[in-house]
Amino acid sequence: MTKSKRLVAFLVFPLIFLSLVILVLFIGKIENSQTDRSGFTVNPTGHLTVDLEFGTINIETTDQDHINITTTKKWKAKLSAWQPKFVEWISKLPGDFEITTKNGDSDTQSDIQIEGKFKRGREHWQDGLKWLTIDLRVTVPRQYKVTLKTASSGDIRAEVTTQPQYPWILNTAENGEIDVTLHPDIAVDVDAQTQGNISSDFSIQSHRNVENMLKGTVNGGGPLLRLRADAGEIHLRRK
Repeated sequence: MTKSKRLVAFLVFPLIFLSLVILVLFIGKIENSQTDRSGFTVNPTGHLTVDLEFGTINIETTDQDHINITTTKKWKAKLSAWQPKFVEWISKLPGDFEITTKNGDSDTQSDIQIEGKFKRGREHWQDGLKWLTIDLRVTVPRQYKVTLKTASSGDIRAEVTTQPQYPWILNTAENGEIDVTLHPDIAVDVDAQTQGNISSDFSIQSHRNVENMLKGTVNGGGPLLRLRADAGEIHLRRK
């Protein structure tokens, strides 16, 4: 190694090491997680409506006359010490997303409405949404009619463990996906449509089966399972 090369190495390697030290000191990961749980007894029949402005919905059926709701908010980001105002601003994001639950009839508690939205509006937090995760999990009596809706590319995941008695209507916007798992003996009428792809583990007696539309019956048919996505994929899985 020549003298000039040794000089370059002598100068460059310490600078690289110093740069790594600076990155460690001034760029860190901020994480925050909060979980809230609630539940109440309801009539065995009713209508559950969920409308989320942001986030993912997970729903399961149960034989119990009880609804359980679990909400998890997670936020993490890599932020530098040179951005104190941004850190202060983004730290308020999870708390601004509010989930409310309403009973359509306070005496019978048969119709339940769950709504999630930003108090300051989604546009106010547009630059910070990539750091936020909202996960809503609900168990619902199998006799309930179910209507679920998400925006902002939110996904819907549903597991139907017992035979539903009334229609289920699931809607996602933008690239949000719908993933439904049915136990093998569940019988439903399927009406699925999206600009994305549709896959099914069931041999569906289909009236129409093209890439982005599926209409037919599972196990002879039953209550309507209506699935709508803008551009996200739809998956119908066997448990």
